[in-house]
Amino acid sequence: MLACSCAQVPDYAMSFIKGRSPKPFGRLWWDETVPTVVTRAEPHNQIILHPNQGRVLTVRENARLQGFPDYYRMYGPMKEKYIQVGNAVAVPVARALGYSLGRAYQGEVDAGYDALFVLPDSFTNIGQTGARARASSVGTPAGEVVEQ
Repeated sequence: MLACSCAQVPDYAMSFIKGRSPKPFGRLWWDETVPTVVTRAEPHNQIILHPNQGRVLTVRENARLQGFPDYYRMYGPMKEKYIQVGNAVAVPVARALGYSLGRAYQGEVDAGYDALFVLPDSFTNIGQTGARARASSVGTPAGEVVEQ
């Protein structure tokens, strides 16, 4: 069990917006959704503390919340990595949006035209490791996807 951190909360953290922050030093829970992935690892104004440990979430943990596979690398100083992940569109959302926009561009949604492209089965499995994900489909110079 975690010890109470009430004495460790600085005074400035308790006055954030109009004299009060609704979520200073908030703790995430295993059985709840995360309201937002933040761009800064500053617990004085957000709910970003690890569910069981007395620390903020790491860049990798935030990336997992956004749907990035573990083999995906962020570059730059730690502060910039948090910004990259926090500003990103969640991977499953971006994937679905891109697919839907491609279908709409081709007029497939209502008119029944052929798809602009077809996603390989492995594309939707974000749990695959890097080597397996890259080995499952290969793009040709013309842009077609060929299953191996």
